[in-house]
Amino acid sequence: MHIELYAQKNSFQDSHELLIINGGGSPSENYESFEKDILSLANFFDKRLSIVILNAGGVDTEVKKFESSELLQRDAVGKLESFPSTLKKNALVAIKYNVHKVFKAAKEKKTKYLTVYWRDHGSPQGFRLWRDRISYKELQTLNGSFPQDTLIRSIHDHCFSGRGLVDATRKIPSKIEELSNFLEQYYFKNRCGFASSAPEEISYTGEISMENFLKTRNKTSNFSLSDIKENTNTKHHTPFLTSDLFMDDVMQVVCDNQEFFNVEYSIKEINNDYAQLECNNHPNDLRNAIKNYCNNNLLEANKKLIEKEKRIMMVTDDWEGLKHKIENNFMKKKFTDQWQTFQTALSQLEKSYASMLLLKEKISESEIKELISKVEQARLEYDKSFQLVEHTNEYDIFFQKSQVELLDQYSRYRDWVKEEKVELSSPIAMSYYLYSEIYHSIQMERVLMSKKIEKTKQELMDQLLKRSDLKKEKELYEAIKRCEESPIG
Repeated sequence: MHIELYAQKNSFQDSHELLIINGGGSPSENYESFEKDILSLANFFDKRLSIVILNAGGVDTEVKKFESSELLQRDAVGKLESFPSTLKKNALVAIKYNVHKVFKAAKEKKTKYLTVYWRDHGSPQGFRLWRDRISYKELQTLNGSFPQDTLIRSIHDHCFSGRGLVDATRKIPSKIEELSNFLEQYYFKNRCGFASSAPEEISYTGEISMENFLKTRNKTSNFSLSDIKENTNTKHHTPFLTSDLFMDDVMQVVCDNQEFFNVEYSIKEINNDYAQLECNNHPNDLRNAIKNYCNNNLLEANKKLIEKEKRIMMVTDDWEGLKHKIENNFMKKKFTDQWQTFQTALSQLEKSYASMLLLKEKISESEIKELISKVEQARLEYDKSFQLVEHTNEYDIFFQKSQVELLDQYSRYRDWVKEEKVELSSPIAMSYYLYSEIYHSIQMERVLMSKKIEKTKQELMDQLLKRSDLKKEKELYEAIKRCEESPIG
């Protein structure tokens, strides 16, 4: 198969663009399973869609393999083993510059249907790229740069992926009168997505697999975002569609304003000084649905689990920042030349990004390619040096000592450590404890709880959409559902 970066074979392909982005994160985090997923998707739509691939450090980036569900393959001395890439297709390096580049190209081609598959790692702040990151706010800005009639479907398959669907910083209104404007501000008729996990959750490798999903489908068939969710059954995280987030936001406002729905009449329209009252449909059914959902003890228990997840999300965000800081300090001290070369190259590239994206300065493609090449070479030397010491006693001792010294700079992690009486340990042990012990148990509880309240939530939504004064909200919700059910390809 040959994937052309800017394929223009016929008008159908010109109007249907598929962007496949495997961020990779870093050489030690670029997993074979993620590469298999993006290759499966590319093969599935080969010759049917215009396809662009961004893959980690480029075409031949090496991958890491899991020997079990949680342990990566290591050699006899404990070093992570690397394996050749199986992609072998045209692919750009997954850095922010190239993300902006391919979105801009799709817009200039006047693409009518854009599907974007975001695979690999995510953090609470954004999607992880190759030694880089793009914020969820930037992703929404990229989507918003297209005309409103462009249908954009996003598949987020990474940790905290629910944060990529709708602005995670949105403030849900407390008053029912503010609901309509709030929904219009954050939800759009031709924008929808699937997320493998809730906004506060991590995703577990292997539980959701695009490769396995596509194995069950005929290569000439199509599928929708709704199909992906329907075929997703996990124990450890909660898959979401944009319509699910829409529904949750509406539910919160409704539950906070239950007295509003005790009135059996609503204003239909106002003409000068006259207001016409209209009897609401099935007021008793609606009140019963509100009572069954909003006053359900399970809902309160589920809220507490979500708050726990949010707390651990912030703790792990601090933990990742602390871990990166310690690694950076160690490399600066132990491998000064490699560290300095890498930082200089990275700084030059970031300045060029800023010049192009913020200051709108024109920089030649050859200049950008040269800067990227310098960064990649510097990264390679940096990574080789770090892998030599990553699992040594010297680094473990430095890490544990640095944790104590830097702890007060990461208050959310510090407070959690003190409250839970956690013994500070090596980076591998701490990561395993946070991600496999803490998250694991909370998320399993939430999955079970969410399934129990799903029916009452949908019943309430169905009753709400019968109200004449929620006509605009109904139209928006149904448009999002149509987007989610539209066939890709």
